[in-house]
Amino acid sequence: MTDVEIIKKLEKIVGKKLHLLKQMWEGNGYTVNDDKKVTGVNLQDCELKELKDIASALIVLTNLTDLYLSTTQLSDITPLSGLTKLTTLYLDNTQLSDITPLSGLTNLTDLYLSTTQLSDITPLSGLNNLTILDLTNTQLRDITPLSGLTNLTTLYLDDTQLRDITPLSGLTNLTYLYLHNTQLSDITPLSGLTNLTYLFLSNNQLNNITPLSGLTNLTTLDLRDNQLSDIGALKGLTKLTNVYLENNPIENPPREIVNKGIKAIQEWFKEEKIYINEVKVLLVGHGEVGKTTLVKCLKGEKPNKKEQATHYINISKQEVRHKKKNVKLKYWDFGGQEMMHSTHQFFLSKRCLYILVLDGRRDEDPEYWLKHIESFGGNSPVLVVLNKIDTNPAFDVDRRFLQEKYKFIKGFYKTACFGKKLGINELKKGIIQALNEVEILSTGFLKSWLPVKNTLEEMTEPFISQHTYEGFCAEEGISETNSRETLAEYLNDLGIVVHFKDVKLQDMHILQPRWASRAAYKIITSKKVADSHGILKEDWLKEIMKKEGKDDYTYDPSVFPFILELMEKFELSYPLKVKDTYLISELLDIQQPPLPAHEGSVLKFYLQFEDLLPRSIMPRFIVRMHEDIKADLRWRTGVVLYVKEFDTTAIVIADMKERKINVTVSGKRKREHFAYIRKTIHDIRGSFEKLNVTEWLPLPDVDGYALEYDELIGYEESGKEEYFVGKLKKNYKVKDLLDGIVPENVRKNVFRWEVFLCHSSEDSDVLRLITVDLWDKGISYWLDSEQIRPGDNIIDKITDGILNSRNIVVCISQNQLKSGWSRVEYQAILQRIFTKQTEQKVIPFIIDDTSDDLIPPLLSIYRRERYRLSDEYQRLLEFLRRRI
Repeated sequence: MTDVEIIKKLEKIVGKKLHLLKQMWEGNGYTVNDDKKVTGVNLQDCELKELKDIASALIVLTNLTDLYLSTTQLSDITPLSGLTKLTTLYLDNTQLSDITPLSGLTNLTDLYLSTTQLSDITPLSGLNNLTILDLTNTQLRDITPLSGLTNLTTLYLDDTQLRDITPLSGLTNLTYLYLHNTQLSDITPLSGLTNLTYLFLSNNQLNNITPLSGLTNLTTLDLRDNQLSDIGALKGLTKLTNVYLENNPIENPPREIVNKGIKAIQEWFKEEKIYINEVKVLLVGHGEVGKTTLVKCLKGEKPNKKEQATHYINISKQEVRHKKKNVKLKYWDFGGQEMMHSTHQFFLSKRCLYILVLDGRRDEDPEYWLKHIESFGGNSPVLVVLNKIDTNPAFDVDRRFLQEKYKFIKGFYKTACFGKKLGINELKKGIIQALNEVEILSTGFLKSWLPVKNTLEEMTEPFISQHTYEGFCAEEGISETNSRETLAEYLNDLGIVVHFKDVKLQDMHILQPRWASRAAYKIITSKKVADSHGILKEDWLKEIMKKEGKDDYTYDPSVFPFILELMEKFELSYPLKVKDTYLISELLDIQQPPLPAHEGSVLKFYLQFEDLLPRSIMPRFIVRMHEDIKADLRWRTGVVLYVKEFDTTAIVIADMKERKINVTVSGKRKREHFAYIRKTIHDIRGSFEKLNVTEWLPLPDVDGYALEYDELIGYEESGKEEYFVGKLKKNYKVKDLLDGIVPENVRKNVFRWEVFLCHSSEDSDVLRLITVDLWDKGISYWLDSEQIRPGDNIIDKITDGILNSRNIVVCISQNQLKSGWSRVEYQAILQRIFTKQTEQKVIPFIIDDTSDDLIPPLLSIYRRERYRLSDEYQRLLEFLRRRI
């Protein structure tokens, strides 16, 4: 029989047409060599249960080297034992439990056995030509048979039951090794595998990675979801470009260093360190509780019964003895007026000591402040002071309840600042004791950073630009961007500068926080601005910023633009269309205006803040969404939005008493608009360290009754189609409820394409090469030239492509910067589409010589890769393949 006749016979057996293929991965079919002899057969996804007839046909194909039998019902592969010329064999996603018939296929180089029932791989021990072996998602516990397969270069052992990897110790040709999600706690056997370049060890039980210290060829290392506290073993791995360390309790180096990436980590371990004995002490509480007077008592100064209320921030210093060393305390005394709370949040920081001052004359709510501290201070220790007990000796709080709920509370102290000064000495001792819990005292400070710190402390200017700061760093040889950013964060936590992580604020460093907070206070408390319901005209500033007393600052008109910019970047204001006019969102009219009626069906949703709905969230939301505000329909706790691209109207209202934000949307593309609103609220919420929120979906036919969104998601994931509401004695279809809010493919992460390629049409030649590589890796893609046909709605097609693609790859080039990214449809859709319920990723991909600083702001927050750097391009392809 000729090869063609054999293919015809195979077609009859499998019941499918087998096409001539250029590449084996193109589908069911066959490949041929230059002599038209069959070299490969792809029968994947065919309904095969046994191989007897197929093997009798295949064995006649004397040039057959490649065979694909993936995703079939095969459980017995005995007939394959005679196919001794095979070099590549795919048997993944089958019912295999016995692979004895493979023991004689000694020419095999590539073998894929993932997602099978294998527990015994002894038959593989003699397959010495194997270079690629995939045993992912099997029942393996013992890999001893692999110990002699020294030609292996790529080995997949993810999702197995491995505890001992000793048999790998001699596989010195390995370059790719995958050990994700196994039971590993000891990786000593890897110490000699010096050719490894890619190593994946996530989701194991590792607490020691010392064995990796000599693997100097590693370029990619995945250590997520382990128990690592010290990663010093990475300091000598100079070829590492990608390290993944999320969800580890890392203490050395500090988390800020880890977050900056491998270069910062290695720099940290390389340089000499010193310890800075300085601590920022922040006093918070309502106005007139005695914070300023308390600081004077702590410093041994005479308190004043007629102390003026603090309207901004007062900063003072004191030295104390701690562990036989002098420690400088910097007291930050915050004004307690409620109006200023939204401003103060930008000056709160981590790795500090907080003192919460409550007033014995008032019915205090300590949790209001504790929630704020928890949100901004991380795990900083807190002392709770019950002040003015001389006027109310019985005043107290439920100490045990609060301390169990807020583990960072280190003590409660009753004080009185006049007369006998009750409790002041005890509080002083408490502060000294609490210093043991302040992280920054035990955190190393790079010696090369010290001159920059000293320079900034000596300056008298109220603020400096990022450019000036970088100049100081450059003078001291601090050239790495990561080191400069980390130093700025340290100086912020020490109270030397106020540094902002927010991208919009990173270009400025405030050297005098009192100067900045005083300026904001003057504007926010201006009667003229209040009377105009938040309208601020720039030419009013000369009057508003006028000096008031000897302790006030002189604000020269030259700094007014900076102050306005600061207010805008604090999300306290935004510019109106009228020239030189701004709106302070927190001073909007408290009265809700008449609202437009929704037309047609309405999407309803609300977010319930469990313990605290910060007052600043809604004003910040209004600032962020100001370009979409409809007909000036905005007030202090709500806003009406209209988005032309979606033809939708949304009403967003905060109910401060009930701690909830209600969202209703009507119009053509409600779900897309809602996704953007929801993401914006979650982004603002993310600026708080800990803020518990649940999401609720009101029932469409019963007012006042809602179901928790996550509860419905749980029902859907468990395969339950209906939700029974006992109180209403009625069943609701889970899918129908959820589909009205979030598309099913977004909820379930079901995608038609792996990659959406966003690009300029002028880059089609490069895109053609990229799509060939994607197809070669088996990665499906969406490309406009292939998906959009004459007469199609372009925006609808693009929206469909983005919604149904797992990865959004934005191909950045000079051509694309000139045309593609500025197009309204891309910008609107990408801004609105990503919510926390999807695993979609945005990946900037530079395909020419465009520099990093030209990456559009919307994309600059994402990690980018480059096409012209082979390692980065291959890394991207591998990442996309692994996400399938």
